[in-house]
Amino acid sequence: MSLFSFSSLIANNGDLCFHGRLPERALDLFAENPFWGVSKLAARLDVAFTTAQRAIDRLQAARIVALAGQARRNRVYCAREILEILEEPPRLEAGRMPRPRRRRP
Repeated sequence: MSLFSFSSLIANNGDLCFHGRLPERALDLFAENPFWGVSKLAARLDVAFTTAQRAIDRLQAARIVALAGQARRNRVYCAREILEILEEPPRLEAGRMPRPRRRRP
């Protein structure tokens, strides 16, 4: 599933949309970094901890993110499919590689 598909899923599902499309904003952050804790996400989105937790709960219900470990406190969530995309090796064609820029003296 692509990032666009994730965004479409959230945008088209009325149950997932609340607080100014917060789950969609949170998903954008998961695209930047596939690992987020609730506290850091809340700070980055400038919302309360419980509001960020509800956004993560919605993303978890949509199977977009999952708990990364077994911690009881300071839980970290991971968007595994986004992580897989980021870990893929680059696909560059041999004849289409950019040439390095020349430095001007």
